[in-house]
Amino acid sequence: MELNIDGETAVIGGLADSVHEVIELEPGNINPPPRIAMRWRTDFILGMGKRGDEFIIILDVNAVFSSEELVAVSESTVSAVAAEAVAGL
Repeated sequence: MELNIDGETAVIGGLADSVHEVIELEPGNINPPPRIAMRWRTDFILGMGKRGDEFIIILDVNAVFSSEELVAVSESTVSAVAAEAVAGL
């Protein structure tokens, strides 16, 4: 994926546990995310797609992989590794 991180383009990869289906949606079938009644953080949602009777949540990969989120993941990974090292002593 090509992402804009702090004003620079970065190429990174993502890993998914599984993929159920890959589809293309026409722009007319994509609406902005709702402002209320969401269980997830809407700043990670680019829009809501509709295909037939199904609604599809479209992630904003730039928000998911923003520099702040990558730092948070990195810090939690370092903390987990450090905790495992201490537990192993």
